[in-house]
Amino acid sequence: CMDTTYYVIEAGCGKGDFYMPNTFTPNGDGLNEDYRVLGGTCVTKFVGSVFDRWGTEIFKWKNISDTWDGMYKGKEVEIGVYNYLISYTLYNGKVFTKTGHIAIIR
Repeated sequence: CMDTTYYVIEAGCGKGDFYMPNTFTPNGDGLNEDYRVLGGTCVTKFVGSVFDRWGTEIFKWKNISDTWDGMYKGKEVEIGVYNYLISYTLYNGKVFTKTGHIAIIR
């Protein structure tokens, strides 16, 4: 008796080929001034928001290349931890949602 099994193997992207750093330092020294998502060649759509501890949306991504300078309404946000919620679509049509934290250190 013989049997055949087929497996679909998806190489490369999995749940996305990008990295969300957890800290940045917008302190004027020229290093790590803006928060940016790293990578993302498999991502075709990317939207998301950063929220303060009270749930106020203080930054909004419209695409994966957007950067945040640590400002809200023209003023520096406080040192602290902020939450993000993102939604992204890969080249294969799979949609994912991810949450996490970003710390600001000055």
